[in-house]
Amino acid sequence: LYYDLDRRQHPAIPESWQGDSQLRNLSTRTPYAEFQNGTLNPDGSWSSAGTSHVDPETGDIAGGSVPSAYRYNFNEPAWVTSDNDRMNAMITFNHDFSDTLELFADAFYYDSSTEFHRAASPIDDGLAFLIVPPDAFYNPFPGEEVLLTRWRPVDLGPRIINVDNSSWRVMGGLRGELGAWDWESALVVSEAENVDAEGNRQTKSAFIDALSVPGPTALNPFALPGGNSEETLDLIRYTTVDRRESGLNLWDFRLNRGDLFTVFGNDAGIALGVEWREESYVDDRDPKLDGSEPFQDGTIFDESDVIGVSATFDSAGDRDTYSAYAELYLPLVGEANAMKFTHALEIQLAARYENPSDFSANTEPKIGFRWAPIESLSIRGSYTEGFRAPNLVQLNQGTIVRRLQGIEDPLREEVTGSALDSGDTYRYTTRLGNPDLQPEDAETTLIGFVYAPKQGALDGFRFGVDWWNIKTTKAVGILDNDDMMDLDALLRSQGSFNPAVERGPVTAEDQALFDAWNADPANVNDQREAVGAATNIVTQYQNLDPREIEGWDAMAEYTTPEFRAGQFRIRGDITKLTKFEQLGLATSDLLRRNGNPETRYTIALNWAFRDFTTNISMRYTDDVYDSSLSQSADSGAPGTVIGSTVYWDVDSWTVYNLTMRYDFSAQDNALAGLVLSAGVRNLTDEDPPFADESFGYFRGLHNSYGRVVWAQASYDFGL
Repeated sequence: LYYDLDRRQHPAIPESWQGDSQLRNLSTRTPYAEFQNGTLNPDGSWSSAGTSHVDPETGDIAGGSVPSAYRYNFNEPAWVTSDNDRMNAMITFNHDFSDTLELFADAFYYDSSTEFHRAASPIDDGLAFLIVPPDAFYNPFPGEEVLLTRWRPVDLGPRIINVDNSSWRVMGGLRGELGAWDWESALVVSEAENVDAEGNRQTKSAFIDALSVPGPTALNPFALPGGNSEETLDLIRYTTVDRRESGLNLWDFRLNRGDLFTVFGNDAGIALGVEWREESYVDDRDPKLDGSEPFQDGTIFDESDVIGVSATFDSAGDRDTYSAYAELYLPLVGEANAMKFTHALEIQLAARYENPSDFSANTEPKIGFRWAPIESLSIRGSYTEGFRAPNLVQLNQGTIVRRLQGIEDPLREEVTGSALDSGDTYRYTTRLGNPDLQPEDAETTLIGFVYAPKQGALDGFRFGVDWWNIKTTKAVGILDNDDMMDLDALLRSQGSFNPAVERGPVTAEDQALFDAWNADPANVNDQREAVGAATNIVTQYQNLDPREIEGWDAMAEYTTPEFRAGQFRIRGDITKLTKFEQLGLATSDLLRRNGNPETRYTIALNWAFRDFTTNISMRYTDDVYDSSLSQSADSGAPGTVIGSTVYWDVDSWTVYNLTMRYDFSAQDNALAGLVLSAGVRNLTDEDPPFADESFGYFRGLHNSYGRVVWAQASYDFGL
């Protein structure tokens, strides 16, 4: 179900969904070449004289395209989970100069190496326009030019992605007392580096050169797998190396006092602070990707020389931000003047000022309160305005051109059935940074209560509920390509269109297919105006229309008194999402859509006996629906029905975890300082629920680790 990309007849798929072509996600880029003989025109266009392919059984040259039975499962050589080695080290230092002055410092270093495998990089005339010369040794049409339209050189082996991350941070500061004031100041300097190397790729220039090698050591894309030697494959093999660096320097000064003045006999407090931040980043792409070493073959030019990867240009940026904040705590009712039905009443007033070097200054307020009618019950609420400047990448990132699979055209897919419209081939897309972005603003409202009796039969019990609402305006984001296509379909149904989806003219073939669709009695309620094929989808970081997210959290906990058998604690936490709306999309209601579950909850039981503790927990994630797998609601297929469409339901998921810990610190021997821990994650080895994704599940919501057993030992030397 997860590995095989042709899931149409899998027994785990309900009968009403079996046979659905959307469940066949195999690639048309196979190990058997598909090509056209013809002529490259002076203007760079191609005139085809016919399509041929390598017969997968015999290796002979045959007419037409590779039969669909030989589509490629690109999950076969891929790794679902990367191999990761991590190391980190940290040292802290504290020194008291006096009772009122302390030095503190720490240093941190982190290093990781990750390896991940993906299927061999395919060749596609949409990814790389590669012409086999007329005199190439293995040209099946000697004397003619041949355009490679599809081929996956699996003999190169999988693409091997190695990512090395390293980062360090040094922090030092002073804290102390100045009269009735507490103060603290610190300086932080940090840097991070990422080196991303992807091996077993191919360059276009080396590919053309390898085709032109005289004699049998030339590259032969018209052979069956195993038909090219390693010596030949080494002629086209290339490793791209991208480097990214970022830095953060920060200095702050904080001042607070808990008894600034009295309010009806209760001490009012204040906190003040100023901060300076310097951020920077550099994104240095491989020279064969950033336009430094472009591809040129006669009239064919591409700023990227790497097959299957479009040009991504280097970028860099920096920013200085000055900020200040103030917070005032006002206990209108407290210990000094508590009264019936008002044990406590507190007000919090705060404001934060931000002045980035690339945006205008901004000041955001916050107001909060806590009312305790009785000691064991607190009712609380707050209103906060937030401000967030776009990050440096969103502002400075250059143009990124990508050719991506899996992008369906809802206006044409069912009409034409073509590989492009069905998402089975690569579609041209462009992503842009946006130096004109504005900061996003948010308003957060919260109100709730906590009930925690201090004595009696309910001593040890806590229960709380919080309702919250977050409204964001000018949120910085980027609509994905599927959303752009859906929005184009919606706007066209209303007489407009989405300018981000660039379409070619309606051809005579297009018109005939749309006429046939509209003439079919089965489509009497789904008449469609002919549109041309989408030639490019342009997405750009932008300030989105308003977004609103709303929900509530609740928790309940009970801790028993200590018995001879130890102490027990049971706790439950639940989050309920009741609204997730993003205006400006074809589907503005994002609740349950593609990984936004309505409900998540956790229940945990903890037992502590002397130096031993154990915890068992259950984590539940509600079901969602997958918008990439749908049918007409009239089909009667199970799922989530929205309008005239039913979408595939991704089941809920429940996972159990167990941890145990023994602390030897209380012992008066060499074992003191030793702590042993062990546990099992996903105790019952539950698979993630199926979604129509490459690996068969939503990677942002679920995982495929299965049962994981872990152990840990730590020792405190008490230095």
